[in-house]
Amino acid sequence: MNLPKKPLFNFLIGVALGMVLGVALGVILKPALLSRDGRAEAVLTNSPAKFQTGTEFSDRSTGEGASISKNKKSGSRVDFATRLHEAMGKTDILKRLKALMDFAIALDASQIPGALVAAQALHGNEKQFVINQLLSNWGEKDPKSALVYAERLTKTDERNQAVSSVLGGWVQNDPTGALAWVQQLPLGALKTGALQQVVQQLAQANPQAAVQLASSQTGNTRNMLLTTAVSNWANQDLDAAMNYLQQLPDGAQKNSMLQSMISTAANQEPTRAVALIGQMTPGQQQNQALQQVANIWANSDPQDALAWANQQTDDNIKGIVLEGIANALVQSDPQGALALIQTMPAGQAKGDATMSVLVNYAQNDPQGAIIYAQALPMGNSKNATLANLVSSWANSDPVSAVAWAKQQTDPSVSSAVWPQLINQVAQNDLQEAESLAQSLPEGQTRNNSIAQVSNQMLQSDPASAMQLVSTITDEGLKNSMQISLAVNWMHNDPSAALLWVNNSTLSSQAKQTILQQK
Repeated sequence: MNLPKKPLFNFLIGVALGMVLGVALGVILKPALLSRDGRAEAVLTNSPAKFQTGTEFSDRSTGEGASISKNKKSGSRVDFATRLHEAMGKTDILKRLKALMDFAIALDASQIPGALVAAQALHGNEKQFVINQLLSNWGEKDPKSALVYAERLTKTDERNQAVSSVLGGWVQNDPTGALAWVQQLPLGALKTGALQQVVQQLAQANPQAAVQLASSQTGNTRNMLLTTAVSNWANQDLDAAMNYLQQLPDGAQKNSMLQSMISTAANQEPTRAVALIGQMTPGQQQNQALQQVANIWANSDPQDALAWANQQTDDNIKGIVLEGIANALVQSDPQGALALIQTMPAGQAKGDATMSVLVNYAQNDPQGAIIYAQALPMGNSKNATLANLVSSWANSDPVSAVAWAKQQTDPSVSSAVWPQLINQVAQNDLQEAESLAQSLPEGQTRNNSIAQVSNQMLQSDPASAMQLVSTITDEGLKNSMQISLAVNWMHNDPSAALLWVNNSTLSSQAKQTILQQK
């Protein structure tokens, strides 16, 4: 890997870009989950949300509790619904998420239970974003009541996520108390997630203490927490974090830490980030870091980034760097970005880079990206690219994406496109996705599409998901899906899942497989 011959320091530009990304991703989106193209997948239903007029919570471990009654709630259900509608009405994703966050953090502790009920009227990622923000706010203001609420959630994944959000707020005001509560948890996913939340928040105020806490753990938990702590440390003091890393032995752990610092270094000084990559062991992590630096550098100075790419003598490294540059340019110059990819040698890397750039192109111009993809050589790579593009299109305009898919006459294109398209539709509208899947002609495309809908449906209605998957005509796929869904159901609702398994027509061996994995 070659360093640039002419080091250029885009410090001010890098800092500015880092601030923008920090606000957008580190504050506004915390801890939202966005779809692949950066848009949140949610709409507010037209039906008004129902609210509890009084909710009693008691702490089972201490006997203490918090009572939230309708007399204490200064906000009415109309206030909640109106403010949610106003926030959801903003078309700009960052402004919408900022408005949702402002809604969540403005409430006092007595209003939050009602707001949590109101948030059920949302869907997808924005629903989870609002719930996470509400619980974080509650954890900051009244952690005991917030934890009682979180611990009473019946689904394991939801409960763990809720506890993590509560801790995110609690640790901001009382890191000692939050850590003491986490330390008494039994080993498992809940404790690991809780420790990660504490380390992440603690690192912002006292990075050395966060590293010390992470170092006191063992195994994979220790490695994950150390990476979290060092990454946050680098955001505040890159030199100090780098000095700490110099003391560590080479290996996978050091690689992960170096990768976590790449973005910070690239935004400050790209050549320094390149030097960090040089300390990494060759492999997937180094490749990801190369592409990340190329992308960030190209956003601030595409000519210097391209000069760095052209200095590479290893075709594999050069291809990775070019892909990162092209993905940075595709929004402003999609044809130029695609032309850049065409300079790569033929092979898998070129095909992967083409797909990556086209998916980013589709964020602004899905039809333009699809027209380009349709001119690609026939084969699985083309079909896979089309499937990804149509799925991305469905996120912003499902009606047009479905209409396009219905016009396709090539069976190989249809079989690749429909399952991914229906999976995307299902994230926002399960009923419509199920209807689409059931409307397809009998065959493997229909079976695969039903499998996608069933996976999405399991979270909200596992019994219906099982009923739907039973309509798959491919016995092998049906059995494997039933086993997979039952295992996941068992994690969240063991009693209901066990009842279904015992009453099912699955073989004794399949039932045993499910019970062994619960």
